[in-house]
Amino acid sequence: MKAYTDNPLASVIVPNYNHSKYLPERLSSIINQSFQDFELIILDDASTDNSLEIISGCIGNLPHRLIANKENSGSPFKQWDKGISLAKGELIWIAESDDVAEPTLLEKAVRKLLDSETVFAYCQSLIIDSDDNVTGNVKGWTDEYDPILWNNDFIMDGVKFCSNFLAIKCVIPNASAVVFRRKFYINPLTILPHLTLAGDYLFWAHLAMQGSVAYIAEPLNKFRRHGSTARVSRGGQITLRKPLMLRHGSLRKLMPMARGLLLILYGAICLIYGPVSAWNPRRRLIGFREKRPMRSCISCTGSAFSLLYYRISQRALLEY
Repeated sequence: MKAYTDNPLASVIVPNYNHSKYLPERLSSIINQSFQDFELIILDDASTDNSLEIISGCIGNLPHRLIANKENSGSPFKQWDKGISLAKGELIWIAESDDVAEPTLLEKAVRKLLDSETVFAYCQSLIIDSDDNVTGNVKGWTDEYDPILWNNDFIMDGVKFCSNFLAIKCVIPNASAVVFRRKFYINPLTILPHLTLAGDYLFWAHLAMQGSVAYIAEPLNKFRRHGSTARVSRGGQITLRKPLMLRHGSLRKLMPMARGLLLILYGAICLIYGPVSAWNPRRRLIGFREKRPMRSCISCTGSAFSLLYYRISQRALLEY
């Protein structure tokens, strides 16, 4: 592990909020990575537990940067944005503070990223509970598309990845499984820091559209599900509610029409929720600061989905 002044190849960003129970295992799994050409940036979002004390005890004199907010930011994606802006490495790993990594995760992801056309690499994940028991994996979340594809490593064109998978649902259920190239974080719209929902979905789509996506079939990430995780389980598999497209298979045949309708939805959302141009997605989409939970939920999710479809449709038209 290197100090940020040493120009590391990778930056590991650990956003934390009240995960003191899981921090020792998380930090240990980072410090003991087989690939050591990285800097460590820890972001505490005004935790009310003893997280700062735990971090100090786990890290000791090892080189790292700790940035502790005095007030909670209100969005995990604001913390992502802050961490990326501080990073010195060419590659970024956002290692969520309650998850755990196998010692070779970073090494194998970096190996996939040796191809300059690959914008991010991600691995299969196991699901663990609050006591570290393995309760399943996330493969069931992708088997609905193709029960064979995710059994083996693959590299796929990002536009195809978006059109075939991300256009229907997010097939990357855990950020801790992903390592990406920092240079593709080119403007605040990449994450939209004010989002509280769907920000990662939009982020992966934005990255994928700029190159190829690499997948590692080996489960090198352990995705922790506990009381504060906004997901439900069934039979040991991750089972977020199926999107409409998958619950009604015939609708998948209507994808071209759906894209057009979602572009109309995009314009409607912009007109209703903020004084912005519906024809320029590079401008700020929504007045996110309004304290209206239902409106915030609709606008955040709607913006992510509609912008995703806008980008896919735009690229498809250019390549037609």
